[in-house]
Amino acid sequence: MVGISGFVMTVATVPFFHALGIWSVALESHFAWTRTQLFIAFVLSRIEGGIMGPLEGYLTDRLGARRMVLIGLLILGAGFLLFSRVENLWMFYASFMIMALGVGLGGWLPLMTVVNNWFIRRRSSAMGWASVLSRLGALLLVPAIAWAVDPDADRLGWQTTAVIIGAIKLLSALGIPRFIRNRPEEYGQRPDGDEAPTPAPASSEQSPQSTASSQEVDFTARQALRTPAFYCISFGHAF
Repeated sequence: MVGISGFVMTVATVPFFHALGIWSVALESHFAWTRTQLFIAFVLSRIEGGIMGPLEGYLTDRLGARRMVLIGLLILGAGFLLFSRVENLWMFYASFMIMALGVGLGGWLPLMTVVNNWFIRRRSSAMGWASVLSRLGALLLVPAIAWAVDPDADRLGWQTTAVIIGAIKLLSALGIPRFIRNRPEEYGQRPDGDEAPTPAPASSEQSPQSTASSQEVDFTARQALRTPAFYCISFGHAF
């Protein structure tokens, strides 16, 4: 699950967020838009992400990461195809918001949920490796996108590149979600690859420490909102 999560994060986020500067230069050259006008799209996408965040989490719990990635990639692919047809600033804002929605629904949140479901003891390492894989993907994809989009060279151009990326995302939506498994329990497995615990004899007593260590403490959304840790993490993540 670590490998597939890192790969999907690369497909979903790199052509949008990591290559944002490349698209901005191309649009600035093509339409003579100012950087302020282009930056407004990023601001709108952040506002959208803040509003949609709780809903994305709720939908991930209800639908599962597999369906969320499918929906997200379809929306993201459609957004890139619309982006390739941009003719004015408002059309650019609309396509950018659609792409941001697709990344939010099928990107980091559902994929990290999968990693969290499959790992407990090794969770931090698993999340770290998934992030490393996505960064390695960015290392390869961003230069390729820059080469194709370069407005000063006679290559593919930003519109054709956007069409290709959109098509890749739509095709990926047909295959990639099949490899995503929401929880190990759905496949007769346990987190961290552990074996199912054997029932203890009736005469034997299990210590409170061992019982606590074999179970993970879980919180409802309402319980989490009542803890100081939730607000500390949220504040830290904001910066």
